[in-house]
Amino acid sequence: MLHVIIADDEERICRLINMLGHWEKHGMEVAGTAQNGPQALSMVEKGGIDLLITDIRMPGLSGLELITKARAVSPKIRFIIISGYADFSYAQDAIKLGVSEYLLKPVSEEALNDTLGKISRQIRAESEKESAYQSALQENEEILSRTRSGILYDLKHAVGRDYSVSSLWTENRFDAGKGSMRVFCIRADAKAGESTDTQDILQASWENAGRILHAELDRETYDLVLWPDGFCLYGLLQIREGCEKKTEAALRRSLNTLEGRNDVLGGFHFSMGAGPCVLSPSGLPDTFRCAEKAVCERLVSGRGRVCFLEDETPKLERRSILSAFQREMEQAFLRKDQEELKRALFNFRKAFRADTEARGWELERLVHSALDMAEEIARVPVPEDMKEKAETSLDGCGSMGELFTVFDEAWQKLFAAIVQDEKDMNERPVRIAKHYIADHYTEPLTLEEVSQVVGLAPNYFSGIFKKVTGDGFAHYLISIRMDAAKHYLQETNLSIAEIADKVGYNDVKYFTKTFIKQTGVKPTVFRKLYG
Repeated sequence: MLHVIIADDEERICRLINMLGHWEKHGMEVAGTAQNGPQALSMVEKGGIDLLITDIRMPGLSGLELITKARAVSPKIRFIIISGYADFSYAQDAIKLGVSEYLLKPVSEEALNDTLGKISRQIRAESEKESAYQSALQENEEILSRTRSGILYDLKHAVGRDYSVSSLWTENRFDAGKGSMRVFCIRADAKAGESTDTQDILQASWENAGRILHAELDRETYDLVLWPDGFCLYGLLQIREGCEKKTEAALRRSLNTLEGRNDVLGGFHFSMGAGPCVLSPSGLPDTFRCAEKAVCERLVSGRGRVCFLEDETPKLERRSILSAFQREMEQAFLRKDQEELKRALFNFRKAFRADTEARGWELERLVHSALDMAEEIARVPVPEDMKEKAETSLDGCGSMGELFTVFDEAWQKLFAAIVQDEKDMNERPVRIAKHYIADHYTEPLTLEEVSQVVGLAPNYFSGIFKKVTGDGFAHYLISIRMDAAKHYLQETNLSIAEIADKVGYNDVKYFTKTFIKQTGVKPTVFRKLYG
């Protein structure tokens, strides 16, 4: 809706114009009327006015003076001059001020509404044009931003490409021909026990971080390229000559500001790692790699800090720790011993902590390498979803304690899953055997016959049958037959010989001997007692 002010020193003229205008039809509404120039100007200064209809002669400010001052306040406002003076000089002055509509009193309804319709169409056309321009401008800015941040994307994914000055300008519109360059990485870690990994929250956090970084760094740099990637915000600095130390201080201030505002930035804890300054763009992969390693220092040094990594020399005896871990874990999985598993995980953690010079990036690499050994240690395929979930959980850790906790939980879940799978694997043939025995116990069954039914070797089947049921095959078969015999003794008048035959015994004496051994009484006595 377009907002209109009517200004005339005669109140009846204001009321008349208000009455004659088809405001709703033209998408307009009268926001107010004024009887003098200063009053009308005050309304314009409050903002939101699209059209001012004014008389030429008014007290305080003339119509032309009002137009001059109103345009200074609101450059896009439109004007209609209404006057009883058919003086061409006024019209000329109005044209110089950009007023194209000049109506003579008495104003007709038709002339007024024709003019209102014309202005309404002009305003809306210009608004649509401006909207299209802003949309195109934003789209171009987004394309340019993606083009420039492509440098960091390529560095992250180790894309084999040319990092020369000419290539960076041609492909990414980044002028690497002056000053020094440095890559930094800001990491957002959720508070322990909280889940703040929604894309909207992260996006808002990184947009705020971008504004903070530009405010701190633009004075000391020629250029700053940013690229958000999940929980990380990567930045490429092109530093002015002699400003390397100033940019380090600016990076620290930026991180302090982020940490100070983390309650309104998604509740994240922020840490930063920065690689060394390089003079040639060919060194960008090195400074990027160092930045990623540097931000891992939060795992051992704590979050909320800036770490500048200059030396990538490993300090950790990684191979020996992994070898010892593998030996201990293999024994735990082989024996299916939960306590051995816990000891192996404890010793793994203890071995890392014993090396006081170990870096955060070495810890991250160590736990990922140990997790990669899962299939080799367990000697069974590890479900992809389980591996992916464990990797994602590890990537989301922001401290050494969280990392080891997630690492231990991942191994314990894998151990439990494998133990359960083995149990299920053993229980399946036993379930099949039980069903077969229930259907065929009246026949002369043997261990070999049932083993063949379930597809296992007799010795192996005998072992898992006892492991699952706690009972040997022969004893289990006797128990099934004796339970059936008890039923016949209690519920029927069949003879002992007939019952023996129905439960799989051809020899009634052997049946009786077995029954006595199982129940402590003869079949005839059992019938008398319980029949």
